[in-house]
Amino acid sequence: MSLADSENCKNHPDRKGPYRCAGCGARICSECRISWRGRSFCSVGCLFRFLLRQAWAAISPSRPVKPSRRSRSPYPAWLGLLLLALGASLLAINLWTALELRALLRDVRGGAWRREGVARAVRPGPQGPRSEPQATLLQGRLRLEGETSSSCAVVVVSEGEVLETKVARGGPFVLENLPVRRGRNRLIILAVTARAGVDTLGIVELHYRPPGYRELVRSLDRGPTDRRCVALTLDGGSLNNVGEEILDFLKQEGVRATFFLTGEFIRRYPSTVRRIVQEGHQAGNHTWSHPHLTTWELDRRHLTRPGVTKQFLQEELEKTARLFRQVTGQEMSPYWRAPYGEHNEEIRAWAAELGYRHVGWTVGRDSEHNLDTMDWVADAGSPAYQTAEEIAGRILRMAREEPDGISGAVILMHMGSERNSDFPHRKLPDILRGLKELGYQFVTVEEMFP
Repeated sequence: MSLADSENCKNHPDRKGPYRCAGCGARICSECRISWRGRSFCSVGCLFRFLLRQAWAAISPSRPVKPSRRSRSPYPAWLGLLLLALGASLLAINLWTALELRALLRDVRGGAWRREGVARAVRPGPQGPRSEPQATLLQGRLRLEGETSSSCAVVVVSEGEVLETKVARGGPFVLENLPVRRGRNRLIILAVTARAGVDTLGIVELHYRPPGYRELVRSLDRGPTDRRCVALTLDGGSLNNVGEEILDFLKQEGVRATFFLTGEFIRRYPSTVRRIVQEGHQAGNHTWSHPHLTTWELDRRHLTRPGVTKQFLQEELEKTARLFRQVTGQEMSPYWRAPYGEHNEEIRAWAAELGYRHVGWTVGRDSEHNLDTMDWVADAGSPAYQTAEEIAGRILRMAREEPDGISGAVILMHMGSERNSDFPHRKLPDILRGLKELGYQFVTVEEMFP
């Protein structure tokens, strides 16, 4: 089957392509679509080639007649010149309009944009917000935060289209789930009042590149080290004897974390799951039954276990996501973590077909540079056992002494413990405060790996 015959998007093989490019005929999704006079195109290049073909068709006879040696051309010379002039004019007009379209996609001089992550608004209006609007890109949707000095209607416009409106009463405002398209985006934030008219609060410019196949199948174990950000993650498998206390600590310190939950956890502890969502944390998938997926436990190799198939893994993930939706009324984040850290490229690819990206944790050169807190080890006689004080000390020492500290790091803890005393989670407030004092900011996995 050719690419043009496939029903999936040429750039996003995991998504349906409801549109067909009028240039190359390939299927494309709404993010990749460039609309031009009712037609769809996958790129500006395809649009240019389409316009060239239109211009050539305009200057070429529809039914050319091959003259014989003795006969003259059936078309007078003046008609050919006229068609050539008309075609050239049509080509110039179409190319000029296409260049205008391309200008909408180019960077605005002096603007700042990033491939992914956080985009900053630029050019605030003179009578606009008290602070510059901030934009955060998460999973292809934009979140805008700002503050107005008086009551007004906040309007977000992109390429002449109104994306969102909201009444601001003079103070902070938040606009969520704003759509962005693949490539460069330019959003204008306006304040509309009855007396003052329209004022520009700011302009947001960013370039969005959805993750490709290779990005979807690689394990996300550490984020960018150029920002002092840390993602705290907690696995909910079968126990929840310390989960509520952990949520209390996070609320007390104003920290948002990412929880990877099994279907069994959601079924047993629905109230805790709802609290996770209500308090603004992120919830990812940890499969339904927490199975071993590779042979690591048997031979220290990550070969896919017999019986672990694509259908098995995808049912584990989908069943968990369905129950989460029933319990919370919300969709689960498209991130997952393999039980016991057992995964390989084949298994990650099966999950990627459902839109899931795998999240591990940050591992250094030895056990003293590993951000798996090992809080799950309950046997004090085990070489892997560490006291709560040692676990907290290890994390803070890495944050202070490593070349990049723990910037971009993913920390792993658990919602349950089999210890009878010396619980590691009791040191969580010390860890959170210590990292804040060192200048670290806590983010969710979604914010670390947008």
